[in-house]
Amino acid sequence: MELASELVFIGDEGVTEPKGASRRHGLEWSNYITPADGWIVDADLAWSQARFRDANPDNGGRHVPNAIPLTASLGLTADHGGPWFGGLRLRYLGAYALEETAQQKSTALWMANLKAGYRVSPKLQLTLDVLNLFDRKANDIEYWGGACTRGETLGGTCGGGIDGRLVHPLEPRTVRLGLRASF
Repeated sequence: MELASELVFIGDEGVTEPKGASRRHGLEWSNYITPADGWIVDADLAWSQARFRDANPDNGGRHVPNAIPLTASLGLTADHGGPWFGGLRLRYLGAYALEETAQQKSTALWMANLKAGYRVSPKLQLTLDVLNLFDRKANDIEYWGGACTRGETLGGTCGGGIDGRLVHPLEPRTVRLGLRASF
């Protein structure tokens, strides 16, 4: 893909802004297998490379910040058509550049989710999801940029802020109950 501009997130301001033109290329592989009746295995792998066409004049870098270069997903689902069904899904997000030189990178992340369900009737089902099954301590997303306190920003004394990692932590293990009714 050839893009005329990239939208890059500015963490301290909470906005995206357009940056330079970029080029992206990559490969995706998806697989869906039913090894036995009622069992499904699905696997996805995506590799991509995103680079600005011109280097950043401030630091010489060409990496597109927060463009994830490698993702993978593996799922196992059991559904024999009876009342019980469920599955397990593993997800991987590879480390990505936080700024144009790629000297600052995020931390790679593995996570697992579990689902169990019961069909009360053909039109009513209950589900239980356990998100972040192993209670991984990681960051859902990471950014690189200058940060200021609210007082510094309001007082106009921030300047460019202090460069560092801005993060949104991954939610801890979470249990979610669901009820689905069809009409």
